[in-house]
Amino acid sequence: MKKILASMLAMVLAVPLTASAQELEKEIAVTGGSLQFTQTRLSFNDITLSSRDNLKSQAVSTIRAIDDRGNGAGWTYSLSATDFVTTMDGQEFRLPASVVQFSTILKNTISGVPIDFTQGGELAQNKVLSSVPSTIVSADVGKGQGAYDFEVNYTLSLPKTIANSEGKEIGVIAGTYRSVFTYTATSGI
Repeated sequence: MKKILASMLAMVLAVPLTASAQELEKEIAVTGGSLQFTQTRLSFNDITLSSRDNLKSQAVSTIRAIDDRGNGAGWTYSLSATDFVTTMDGQEFRLPASVVQFSTILKNTISGVPIDFTQGGELAQNKVLSSVPSTIVSADVGKGQGAYDFEVNYTLSLPKTIANSEGKEIGVIAGTYRSVFTYTATSGI
């Protein structure tokens, strides 16, 4: 029996053992998505005129920023507006856009890396509305890749007087004032 085991062992050792390894490179393409901003409807509270009180109207809007581009280019979301205009007896009356101030806060990081605004980027703080675009929120290069919710608080402070179309100072005219707010998303900063 010892001879048979020794013969079998000799045969096993005599047969060359070969090992084979094959390396194969595999690829996966990751393509970028888009930069998107959505916003809830902005609606100011109505104001009842009172010559004795400082009159204000508040509005709040939520902005969702989603950057799925995968390039880390950063982004800016800005706002400009026309003056508020009402018409009475064929004459226009204006409230300047500058009667509105706005501030932005980060409400929630939905996904992606949280943005530390102390290290870059911008959240609007008591900015005055005008016809020149002003940043509501921005993320620096290398930041803002993900999905985020921001809250924008608007305060309209009604002046005691306004100018009519001839430039004469008059009291505020009751009416429905309209303005066009233009929001712009820009890639990069």
